Amino acid sequence: MHWTWCAIVFAGPILWWLDKPHTEPFTFALYAITFALFDAAPWWSLVAAGAASTQDPGNAALVGILAAAAVAGRAALLRDGRYWAGLAAGVALAALHPAYYLLRLGGLTRLASTGSCIG
Repeated sequence: MHWTWCAIVFAGPILWWLDKPHTEPFTFALYAITFALFDAAPWWSLVAAGAASTQDPGNAALVGILAAAAVAGRAALLRDGRYWAGLAAGVALAALHPAYYLLRLGGLTRLASTGSCIG
């Protein structure tokens, strides 16, 4: 990636969020790891994407998209245990958010409700 694209990404909105107690810096950092490692180590990319989805369950779709894209580019990954371990870890991390809300509040997420998820 050309340095100008990196400069645009790292000088963008993330600077606004760095001093705020939001999940955006966490998600941004994990997305940076996800896309930086996608070619060299797609298994770590899947783990990072799964970790990003712990804060927003909508990000879980990226685990599946990256898993399919990695295999489409290199079918040999299907025989690599690291790929399967990374995929399992990514899916497990992505499942944490909805599992917690289902067990604790009786619904998959509070984001989908207009009121209380209890009851």
